[in-house]
Amino acid sequence: MRRGKTQVLFNFLPDKTFDHESGQAILRVTRFEIEEETKLNKRYVLAKVAWLLNQWRQLGEDRLRGFPDPYSQPDRYVLGSPTAVESEIFPLLFQCDSPRCRRVYSYQSIEQAARFNRDMRCRHCNATLTQLHHVLIHNCGHIRPFIIPGCPTHGYDHMRLDTGGSQKYTHFRWRCQQCSFSQPIVHGRCDDCNLPDRTMRPIVHRATSAYYPQYRTLINLPGRDLERILDDPERHWLAIAAYLRLFDHGPDNKLVDLVANPQGQTTDQEEMATIERIIQNVPPALQASLQANLDALRQGIVGIGGNQRSSLIDEAKSYVSMTEDLLEEVGQELLEFVRPDETLSITTLSGLQQKARQEFPGRVPLYTVAYPNALRETGLADVRLIGDFPVTTVVIGYTRNEREATNTIIRSFPRLKQNDPRIPLFVDTTETEALMFRLDPVRVIRWLNLNGLVNGQLSDLNDEAAVRAWILNRMRNINPFEEIPESEPVTRAVYGLVHSFSHMVLRQAVIQSGFDRTSLSEYLFPHALSFVLYSNNRSKFTIGGLYTLFEQTLDEHLRAVVDKGEACVYDPVCMEETGACHACMHISEMSCEHFNRNLSRKYLFGRIEPDGNEFIGYWDNQRFV
Repeated sequence: MRRGKTQVLFNFLPDKTFDHESGQAILRVTRFEIEEETKLNKRYVLAKVAWLLNQWRQLGEDRLRGFPDPYSQPDRYVLGSPTAVESEIFPLLFQCDSPRCRRVYSYQSIEQAARFNRDMRCRHCNATLTQLHHVLIHNCGHIRPFIIPGCPTHGYDHMRLDTGGSQKYTHFRWRCQQCSFSQPIVHGRCDDCNLPDRTMRPIVHRATSAYYPQYRTLINLPGRDLERILDDPERHWLAIAAYLRLFDHGPDNKLVDLVANPQGQTTDQEEMATIERIIQNVPPALQASLQANLDALRQGIVGIGGNQRSSLIDEAKSYVSMTEDLLEEVGQELLEFVRPDETLSITTLSGLQQKARQEFPGRVPLYTVAYPNALRETGLADVRLIGDFPVTTVVIGYTRNEREATNTIIRSFPRLKQNDPRIPLFVDTTETEALMFRLDPVRVIRWLNLNGLVNGQLSDLNDEAAVRAWILNRMRNINPFEEIPESEPVTRAVYGLVHSFSHMVLRQAVIQSGFDRTSLSEYLFPHALSFVLYSNNRSKFTIGGLYTLFEQTLDEHLRAVVDKGEACVYDPVCMEETGACHACMHISEMSCEHFNRNLSRKYLFGRIEPDGNEFIGYWDNQRFV
């Protein structure tokens, strides 16, 4: 079987079962081969891994199976891209194909099956044996075949599985062909963990809940500067300063120019110190003139390094106040948000206007009138095209039965070789085109105010830094595995707005632009009121599709999102309850960063709440006049 890398990362991972393409066997992945990935910043990736593992670690170290600490033992991990997969037949539980027989046979190993029944035929009627596709799973990640009970009189030789034509396991019965003995499905107790509830669950092996790959998606920040940035303990505040636009951040003023080395020197200061040492080693006759030139150069530096570092950090702290754990999450998000402005190929609306004036004068009204009107009507501050959006998916481990950490154990993947102690993390990196949508912060605050979610005095809406800081100061940590509680109304509303906006735009792109429903994915920056839609499909059909949407039909697309997104075939029930379902807002879980949680059309279109009060939608333009 030949499969693409993305398919392997989600459908053919270690210990996952799958149907062979011939339809004649069920297999379980037993071994992986990888090509070690050395271009990724391992420290940056492991920080993402640590965040995910912490969802289980905070419930107890016994909730992690096989994971060293990513911070203290980074060498115990290896990043790799899959090159080959090996598998074996599983489960070794077979049923006779004859309707009159249906006896079942169980084997402990492939070798045992080959030794006692090489032709895989029923010993009683000689009909062909076929694998049963049912298995038992447990929340700790353990999987095993069904347990066949023995008849008190006839033992195991005449047992069959009677489903009664039902799909409910409560209706299944083990029956003896020789007598009236019958017994319900034996769930059994897991012998591979110490969770409070060790009852195993019967399930069809290919069901989604039989195997949840646990993964994180991250922006693979380019450039050699990343390690230097990560070394700076104040990097989060520098990212916040860039987001607040406290300096002219961009290709000419990068974060690396602000960060300090372990001696507290910025890049400019390091370079000056190097020149100083060189001058000390030149002949005395030249030292005076070279020193004078250096002093003049030092005085003439207009970059953002040097003394501006501390003043920018102090200014950022005067705007924003947050706890250390929140600073870690927000700082990491904003670092990913601002860094693309330094190095990536970005096309802005002003860039489209400039190109149109030079090459396509007929399109000038489209970019100067139609596009700005569409952005204003939908509450967007900006949309931009990123031509080389660098996305990395890292698959860390797996759970069974549930995705969430609450009742599960997360298992690591087995070592690639017996003599290699490293735990593999499977990665897939690609550069793809993407559209970044940025909501208007002023409109978001006004929307929150209209819904009574603003306590105290509003910030100066003409002060861009103050507006952005107002949102940051009121947002809290966001767990993708949980619904945001009602006790955090601003975080719940803002995140719900950004996430719901993202889904509506993505779903309309599928409908209007011909994308496959799983060929687009989202990347959220909720604290920055932004989201990215990117192509996760390497086919030629998809590449260029987002550019075409951005260059030719963005206004039509945004209007269609508003005009066609409000209705759901399950209304009024859908809107009255969650306001989000598979028919109106949900997308593939491979495409949704937060698993279709914290969504509702009410954030965009409004509704009457159960208490009778009106929740005003972000797209209720009459309220913003």
